[in-house]
Amino acid sequence: MKTKILIPVLIANSILSFTGCAQRENLLPPVTNTAPAEIQTENITEITAAADTEEQIAKAETQAVSSRDFSEMITVNGSEEFFALLREARDDLVPEMQLKITNYSDEFYDINNFEKGKYTLISKGKRWGNVAHMTYTFEYSESYAITRAIEEPRLMQRLSPHQQSTVTQLKNLQTSLVNDSMSDYEKELVLHDYLVKNYFYDTTATEDGEVRESATNISDFLNTHTGVCEAYAYTFKALCNMSGIECHVISGTLEGVGHAWNLVKIDGDYYHVDVTADDPLPDEPNHAFHTYFNLTDARIQRTHILDNKWYECNNTLYDYFVYNKLSVSNAGSFKALVERGLSEGKTTIVFRAQNYYVNDDDINSALMYKGFSSYVIAGDMNDPNGDFELRLSR
Repeated sequence: MKTKILIPVLIANSILSFTGCAQRENLLPPVTNTAPAEIQTENITEITAAADTEEQIAKAETQAVSSRDFSEMITVNGSEEFFALLREARDDLVPEMQLKITNYSDEFYDINNFEKGKYTLISKGKRWGNVAHMTYTFEYSESYAITRAIEEPRLMQRLSPHQQSTVTQLKNLQTSLVNDSMSDYEKELVLHDYLVKNYFYDTTATEDGEVRESATNISDFLNTHTGVCEAYAYTFKALCNMSGIECHVISGTLEGVGHAWNLVKIDGDYYHVDVTADDPLPDEPNHAFHTYFNLTDARIQRTHILDNKWYECNNTLYDYFVYNKLSVSNAGSFKALVERGLSEGKTTIVFRAQNYYVNDDDINSALMYKGFSSYVIAGDMNDPNGDFELRLSR
């Protein structure tokens, strides 16, 4: 009788990188099953949460950080259970877990098929026949760790002291800007306008095709007041979540360039918000655009392409221009809007055209005998459905 000896096979590592300003965040679509490899991915599942930072830390000290014990080796009997464990560990900010995988095969346990996000997932281990002992290590970006801890206070103790300090800084900022008497729309608008008016897009962040990590971090963004779209989007999400507003970071392209922006839920409906795109470039301190504030899918897709389909965004109620009655459809409604703005003491008037071509004749007619010597209009006058800003000078 011959004895069969199983020699352990070292399972090799590999890394899949994701670069660019935009960061991916999916709705955790169904996973395709295949074989283990080292991978870097970019995605997050977002949930709403709001709590005082000090209370969060105090609660975290008395609550179990994870719903299961990841300190011991866990036996896995199928790929569905395998990917569920990866999600659970990731969502709980678990740094490392060890799995004994029975009936292991390269076809069904490929972490390249795990959801991409703002973290790095590394795998290594050995295999004896169809049994593998694997170690999976998560390295979380600052943005992911901080936003997860804001969503789930029990995870606060997973954060480093520096990250906890950043959460406190965010909370201090949030409480200085919003209060419980505000509606969700008012809170969202205040947070949007504060970031746009007080922070600056970092046009020097890309070096050799790579975006500097410091330009994407929430902490660096708060301290330097400069960053790229990812920093804007994750900071806005954190502040919204602290204010009780459901907010997600999504990604895609803006006019062909990789980009990140937000989805918010106001009164039961979802809207697109792009804080970065509403920040004038070159920067104008204390000035905010609202072209990308609470848009529908159809409206945002005029300039943006989404990487993945999220929630339906079809309601226009809280679109900035709709909510504030700033739409014009002909020369008469345009003139009425200008007169309304002037009666309110405004010298900058914003509006959205609805199947109407803005033209110099209508502008001159609306301003006749109003005492203005000149005007500048920002917007595409060849777009009958564009957003415009009319600046008047005496």
